[in-house]
Amino acid sequence: MNKPDIKVFKIKHPSFLFLGIENEIVGSIENADFVTIWNKFFEVGGFDKIRPYQKNFNPPMVIYHQNNSDNLIYFIGSIIESVEKVPKGYSACVFPECEFLVITTDWLQTEEEALGEHGLGQCGEYEKIVDIPKGYIRYDKGDSQYVLIEKENFNTKEGHRYEFWVPIKKIDDKN
Repeated sequence: MNKPDIKVFKIKHPSFLFLGIENEIVGSIENADFVTIWNKFFEVGGFDKIRPYQKNFNPPMVIYHQNNSDNLIYFIGSIIESVEKVPKGYSACVFPECEFLVITTDWLQTEEEALGEHGLGQCGEYEKIVDIPKGYIRYDKGDSQYVLIEKENFNTKEGHRYEFWVPIKKIDDKN
């Protein structure tokens, strides 16, 4: 397989309600036990517990944040419409409107390609060094509600691809 080109584009995502399972990462993200984290997620019901709260299908996402914690939170879930009673073991959070740089690739033929080194792999490395547009800053510290978002786009009519969303903020002209 030829290595697909990386695509970068800017979006503004409105505020949304997110339902999933929060996992606190103590120490370095590189040392996190993702096998255990994902096994726990699926053992308690995974996305099956989220889908009843979706009016329209929203793909799986992971939101990295530090809201109310000194440690990084790895929040697996999806955008939902509303929830009256949060399923046991899950959390629901409202995330604010934000602008993002989306780092992704061309659409790929298989889910395996999207999750492999030419999809998730190269995009995950590129998000660390992506050039932030003039007039913006990377907005993943301080009062930002976001550190990073990962989004799966699998089994769509276009194909498969993995996305990393880097939060950005317009620089105040007065600064």
